[in-house]
Amino acid sequence: MTAVWLATGVFNIFPVSLVVPLAHYTGVERMRFSVNGATFIGILVAASLSAFVNAGSYQVIVAKSPTFWATCSQMAIPLSMILDYCLHGLVPTVGQCGGYCLLIASFLILAELLPFQRPSEPLLEEGTQDTHELSPVSKGKLPLPASARDLARCGA
Repeated sequence: MTAVWLATGVFNIFPVSLVVPLAHYTGVERMRFSVNGATFIGILVAASLSAFVNAGSYQVIVAKSPTFWATCSQMAIPLSMILDYCLHGLVPTVGQCGGYCLLIASFLILAELLPFQRPSEPLLEEGTQDTHELSPVSKGKLPLPASARDLARCGA
């Protein structure tokens, strides 16, 4: 697991370590190193928060599912709308509000926070199989065609 953490850090730092000196030498952005106590503490806090966010993401995936994690991540969209309204006074359109409501509803359903009625009986009886017929190829009775010419001959 430590290798995953190290690889994540290297893959995040490596592209930046190439772009920053290039920007410095081309004159786009000057690189300055002015490290004092406040800068060091700020970097330490940012790195710690990043590590906790990554660990929390992995924990959500392990505890629930990747789908739940993706839905939790999408909650940043309505949150950014609220922050845009509070900080910049941007008012969303009706269509955007509808989309935000759908995102929030999907999160509430997956988090099982809404009273969502599940079917009381299973879709298939226990011990029964699906009733659709399999094709002869999927049953293994016919060999699979080997080329496009064979596909054309089979009528596919």
